[in-house]
Amino acid sequence: MARFTKNEERIINRIQQDIPLVPKPFGVIAGELGLDEREVLETIRSLKERRIVRNISAIFNAHRLGYHSSLIAFSVPEKRVTAAAEIINGHPGVSHNYLRNHDFNMWFTLSAESAELLDRKSVV
Repeated sequence: MARFTKNEERIINRIQQDIPLVPKPFGVIAGELGLDEREVLETIRSLKERRIVRNISAIFNAHRLGYHSSLIAFSVPEKRVTAAAEIINGHPGVSHNYLRNHDFNMWFTLSAESAELLDRKSVV
C-alpha cells in the first residue's frame, strides 16, 4: 500500500471532490489548502508519474443525464489484471476503474442508456 505525505493526502482528497471551472483551478485548490499552486501542480505531477493518479477528467452524473449505472466488482487473477483493465476501460460506459486489495480486486462503474442495457450479460 502506498504511503503519502500529509500534503499528498490533502491534495488527493481535494481533487476527488471537484475541480473548479476557472482559468486557474489548481490555484483555487492551493488557496483552499493553504498551499502554493506550484506545490499542488508538482504534487499532482509526482502522483501521476508514480501511477497513483491516472487521469484528471470530468465524470458526469449518469443518473442526472438519464442513464442507469452500477458499481461492479470482479475477482481477477493478478497476472490478468492489465488485460482485464484494458477490456473494461475500452467500454464507453465505464467512467473509472479501481484495483483494490480485496478478493474482488477490480471495481468499476458502468453506465448505460437503460436498465435493460445495463442488465445485458454482454455489455463489454
